[in-house]
Amino acid sequence: MMPKRHDDDLDDVSVRLLPGDKAPGLRLSIPLNRDRLPAVRFDRLSVVVLLNAGCGTCMRALERVCELGAAHQVPCYGIGVMVQNVEATKERMAGRAPTAILAIEEPPSDQFGLSRGWVTRRWLEPSGQEGVPAAFIVDGGGTVVWMSHPDGIEAVLPKMLDDGWDVEAARQSWRSAVPGEAVGHLLVVRNLTDAAIAGDAQAAIALINEAERKWPGIVRDKAYGRTKLTVLADNPDHHEAALAHYKRCVEAFGGDRDYQLGLAAWVLEKRLPEAALRLLVACLISHEPAQDILVMDEGREAMMRQWLNALLADALIRLDRHGDALLRIDRAEALLQSPAIPQHTRAEAKYRLDEIMASLRAV
Repeated sequence: MMPKRHDDDLDDVSVRLLPGDKAPGLRLSIPLNRDRLPAVRFDRLSVVVLLNAGCGTCMRALERVCELGAAHQVPCYGIGVMVQNVEATKERMAGRAPTAILAIEEPPSDQFGLSRGWVTRRWLEPSGQEGVPAAFIVDGGGTVVWMSHPDGIEAVLPKMLDDGWDVEAARQSWRSAVPGEAVGHLLVVRNLTDAAIAGDAQAAIALINEAERKWPGIVRDKAYGRTKLTVLADNPDHHEAALAHYKRCVEAFGGDRDYQLGLAAWVLEKRLPEAALRLLVACLISHEPAQDILVMDEGREAMMRQWLNALLADALIRLDRHGDALLRIDRAEALLQSPAIPQHTRAEAKYRLDEIMASLRAV
């Protein structure tokens, strides 16, 4: 049975959306490929795809789902969620997925932060899906019978059309894959991000304290760890707390190089105390390969190693280790020569590297 949904309980993890629950409906604001907003009726098997128009993966997934739906007379709704720029969304979605019903969700009353609208809060977040594209299949009785990444629809849709779909099994499978705690953590991270974007440090700190009291295991959540660091580092009054939190993140997630690179960038941007810089240097050096060998067609790996060396150079300059910093800059420049790195990415990285080099010359 679907739990009651009220505006004041949308951040309560008990308000979950699982296969077997009644579909919440769709509140939409702006049609994207029709003159008027359509009446939404889940009176036959239908697909809902939540997306962002600036996400190429989202648009390709939507078009594949629409082709599949058209072949089986299954209507498809493509809903833009967390939309920041309506006009850009209209432009990007023009002429895409013509068989779908495309629209933007009803926005929040207070348009700020992540712009989490009606569909985001009733479909995306309660389902526990962390991002888009996210897909749902609703049966003719208005019940959600499946949810996941839209790439999975091709495998499950034929079973539903042949009445061979076990909704209860799908419910239990999703509940196991995405436990209630994970949904709670997701809501905390979203609320914390909104508070940070709004510049409400007091509210953000209160959310951190409440979250760690209610969900002790959230300290092992990487997204929460990153978001908490951004909140603490953003306020100089909390830099000592940010340093302590950064130490915990390095201890807990030190083996994840890419995650540590993201944290390091924030430590440098917000100019945390020198102790944080020393910890950053030790952590990133631990992720260097034993041999500096790179297959030149490994574009992403070249880019990540380049970023690692650029971050190290920046930190080393601030620690007055100028000779070491210059060596890191040379390595970063060499890694940028990989032909597999896209030109626009190379240009952006080169610009950042030039800024680091300028800071070295200035000391």
